[in-house]
Amino acid sequence: RRGRTEERNKEMASYASKDHVGRALSQINAGLKNDRDWKKRYKALEDLEKFVQGGADEDAFPGNFGACVTDLKISFATQLVDLRSEILRQACRCVSVMAEVLGDQMRGMATAMMPNLLAAASTVNKVIRGYAITATHNLIENVSSKNIILPIISTVRETKSKQMRPIVMEFLEA
Repeated sequence: RRGRTEERNKEMASYASKDHVGRALSQINAGLKNDRDWKKRYKALEDLEKFVQGGADEDAFPGNFGACVTDLKISFATQLVDLRSEILRQACRCVSVMAEVLGDQMRGMATAMMPNLLAAASTVNKVIRGYAITATHNLIENVSSKNIILPIISTVRETKSKQMRPIVMEFLEA
């Protein structure tokens, strides 16, 4: 009887954790969709980074953590083309953290964000370009998926930019 009670408590804690994860990700998603206030979007990106760093607990949320973060892919990917460097810097930092922590669990999200990362890497602003290049390298190193390589190959074939070709070739060598 005692073992059964402990098992039930663990099950209830797991449901509570899943509910907490769902609520937290909904709040982060709402913050990322806020078009009017960039500070709220920045805060949502910071929260996402902290959440991924501290919330990817296998016991509390086995195997589905990456799938839940994938729900954010559209609202998150738009942050990678934001003109405000603070937003882009934090989004790129978040990409790096998610790639390191989640690895292959974020294949779908990585596929969605790769075109936007390449667009950010092709900008004339050297600071923004540096953030995007670093995030792209971390993504390629930690997430194994052919779908993140396809946009890179397309960019190599289609780009006419002399500064972009060496950058994209560097991604293919990684």
